[in-house]
Amino acid sequence: MRNSTLRWAIALMAIGLIQVQSSLAQRAWESIPAYDGLQVRNEMLVFSNKTVFDQVYQDLEQRIALWNDDPDVTTPEPKTEQDCPDDNTVLALFAQRYPITSIREVSLQRECEWLNTGGNPMEFEGHHLVDEILAALFNERYQVQVGTDIYYIPEPGVTYTVANADLSALAALEQGESPYGLRNVTVHGPEGGCEANFSVNTDYSTTNVGFAFTGEPQGGDLSYFWEFGDGTTSAASNPIHNYSSAGTYTVCLTIKASKPESCIDRVCKTIQVGSDGCQPYFIYNETGQPGGVCFIDNSQFLQNVVSWNWQFGDGSPLGNQPNPCHTFPCDKTYFVTLTIETSGGCTGYFSLPVTVNSYGCCASSASKVGSHYYAGNSKMIKYNQRHVQIPILYHRVVSNLKNYKRKSNGKWKKEAANLQINLQGNVFLPSQTGCKCNLPFNIVNTALAFNKKNLTITKAVGKAFKSKIENEWSAGYTVNNALLTQETTPVICE
Repeated sequence: MRNSTLRWAIALMAIGLIQVQSSLAQRAWESIPAYDGLQVRNEMLVFSNKTVFDQVYQDLEQRIALWNDDPDVTTPEPKTEQDCPDDNTVLALFAQRYPITSIREVSLQRECEWLNTGGNPMEFEGHHLVDEILAALFNERYQVQVGTDIYYIPEPGVTYTVANADLSALAALEQGESPYGLRNVTVHGPEGGCEANFSVNTDYSTTNVGFAFTGEPQGGDLSYFWEFGDGTTSAASNPIHNYSSAGTYTVCLTIKASKPESCIDRVCKTIQVGSDGCQPYFIYNETGQPGGVCFIDNSQFLQNVVSWNWQFGDGSPLGNQPNPCHTFPCDKTYFVTLTIETSGGCTGYFSLPVTVNSYGCCASSASKVGSHYYAGNSKMIKYNQRHVQIPILYHRVVSNLKNYKRKSNGKWKKEAANLQINLQGNVFLPSQTGCKCNLPFNIVNTALAFNKKNLTITKAVGKAFKSKIENEWSAGYTVNNALLTQETTPVICE
């Protein structure tokens, strides 16, 4: 009898052990490891190289997928109205393992406080990265270090890369100094949206030169950074500059706009100052054929031009006609330079950025933000669709869905629900010859979250892409098996 009881006890213990092991296997997402090559330094995450960054991101992505698929786990409800629990357990555990104040933590806290004071979810402006994992990897100042480079993304569409982990340059950026005068800083802007062009007013009898901004956008929230080629700079829109001596100078203008879309562009031109020189100039028109552009030399007022040398900026042979036509291989901006020589031996140069957009391709910038009420306006979903482009690290399509419920006192709160996002559509990867639209890359994907308050789906494209008009990508948003809305994300054309 005693032996029989012992056998039953052992059997029950074995069953219990199996159940515990099974439970542990089901909850593999709960244990965040100490990742090799990742540490916290200078209040930011520091990844030893890009491979480590990608491995950590992918591991967190897999753990979140396991967490989403676990039907026995629910997101916590606030114990009091002022309580702000984290609604993604995996990223909360990651924050405990690697304690920095991340963008995601700050955004969660701000949103909770916003809702508790009666704010409408749609009016709350969260972080611009959209991707929740990325937001957990960047600190609250939008910074992360990968290898020896620090990536700083304080606003949508613009990334500052600070080489050699130069903390003094990073501090200068944070204080609002112009990045173009800082060593170790590189600026990456979105494609399209700005055109940094300018005209030159030269009086060859003096060394005074007037410059006028002629690009786009005109007016609005726009800043200027002029480099006159003699070591001096200006932040004026239309400066007049006095050179200390006659000669040939390369003048560069960088513009930056934040509305309606963030963008940065830069152009450089070579000018002749203070001599009876020959200053060439040309205009151009697209032919209507893919890549076709014709150029007209406006230097002919000199009457004594004997040679023309055209550099089209696409690696093709030089042109020697006064008014050539040329076919560019793809849609992008080329720097075209005309060099002329007069019978008197004077040589002059003129460069102009020529934007080709005749292959039917648009820029890769795309975003859509909105909300949808349902259940008699007592509930709401908020969606955010965006192309996330971070130099070196990411070219991805991201879609985020949050679910809210209106409480009896009229305030909103996040509510758990069975959420689903369906991505569909195509983007067109650049061809090897440039950025002409090539074969489409399918972005169809579906993500499910059972009894969760928000859901993010990220589709890696792997490289920069463009999209053809009328081929935008879209996302369908389903809550508790009901499709509430299907939203198309328009691309912004250059």
